[in-house]
Amino acid sequence: MAFFKSNTMRIAGMTAAIPDNHTDIYELGGPYFDKEFIDTMKKSVGVDNIYRCKPEQSSGDLGYAAADSLLDQLRWDRSEVGALLFISQTLDYIIPPTSTKLQHMLGLSTDTFVMDTNYGCAGFVCGLMMANQMIASGMTDKVLIINAECHRRFVSDEDREGSLLVGDGASAVAVERCDGAEESAFTMFVDGAHYTDITLGLYKEAEILNPYGKQYSYMNGENVTQFMLRHIPKVTKSLFEYTGLTKDDIDTFLFHQANAHMVKYVSKRMKLDLDKVPLNIGNYANTSSVSIPLLVCDSKKELFSEGKTEKVMMCGFGAGFLLSGAILTLGNLKGGNIIFV
Repeated sequence: MAFFKSNTMRIAGMTAAIPDNHTDIYELGGPYFDKEFIDTMKKSVGVDNIYRCKPEQSSGDLGYAAADSLLDQLRWDRSEVGALLFISQTLDYIIPPTSTKLQHMLGLSTDTFVMDTNYGCAGFVCGLMMANQMIASGMTDKVLIINAECHRRFVSDEDREGSLLVGDGASAVAVERCDGAEESAFTMFVDGAHYTDITLGLYKEAEILNPYGKQYSYMNGENVTQFMLRHIPKVTKSLFEYTGLTKDDIDTFLFHQANAHMVKYVSKRMKLDLDKVPLNIGNYANTSSVSIPLLVCDSKKELFSEGKTEKVMMCGFGAGFLLSGAILTLGNLKGGNIIFV
């Protein structure tokens, strides 16, 4: 596994944006599935509500709304933002990078380093690691990370694996230099042998038969679940070994909101206090890399109070198969609002 640690950065704030286009899973699934199946899915994955991008909205639009609000609340001089990372599997364009458009829309300097990446559900933690490395290297003192997905439009309404699971949203997270900050540690694990278990094809002909058509995403839910249940505890254990910490040192465990069953099962297997493991997938569904910052904004309001900090473990996991983990101190944050656009 890859590891990295530093004590040169802090998360200054975060906020989220959700499309103002709500449906519940019974309304969404009613034309395609019987009530018994929907009841079973609700009990298993834990989703009640799904928010979908409007036809005119894009991931970049949601990301802009979140980032513009956060920058205003931080009162940052926008010319001092040295890097913008846009993390999405549903980019506005193949060409040009969506991050270039966002640099202009947000009024950032033309000297800003910008980058798009298509990391999926592990993307938020991966983005934090990259931002930390940029700051530790001296490249910049301020990084803006935007995670955004309009994944819902690439999921068939008839898809029994994903239709009642996936929602849309965005988050913006501000990272800044803070010399002498408490140590942040990161790890990444990848097993690309499973790359066909979560796919959305463009140019390469699909190597699996997608019954819903190649314009839609495909997920082998059973393979994904079994792999992640085996490997999430291993990744978190390796991070504890790397830092010398134990689960008792952690105040809150922030898991990607993949589905309620997976998060609860992993938590029990790790013998975690479930009071330390917040869940909000019922409110917003699985929003991919957005889910961890959305979880903080939705359920950890105390971290936006002056003087309140927590030691947190974050873990993201998904397509690739890619898993990412972090242990860091979170608190004294700006923002925390969830905007509906």
